[in-house]
Amino acid sequence: PYVEYALATDAIVPNMQDSGAKAALCAQIEEATNALITSGGAVDAKIDSSGMRTVTVGGLGCPCGGTHVRNITEIGSVKVTQLQKKKKNMRLSYTIA
Repeated sequence: PYVEYALATDAIVPNMQDSGAKAALCAQIEEATNALITSGGAVDAKIDSSGMRTVTVGGLGCPCGGTHVRNITEIGSVKVTQLQKKKKNMRLSYTIA
């Protein structure tokens, strides 16, 4: 699976041709994600007045259209497998262990 988000105009994007910088960013994302999973917490999904569904975990929210667990610990752990910049978007591929 993967997630893809539009980059903010002020986003700091590593040189995607620099495999070391790309690997470091993947490791940083993976570490932060797994720390959030380990900390646990309820997953809350709400639909706002415009019809957009927002999912919140541990105080962090994002728009989402997928299926969700009740508690983040149900995921286990995440392994980031690929990071791609596609025009103004960033795509992160991952596996769940």
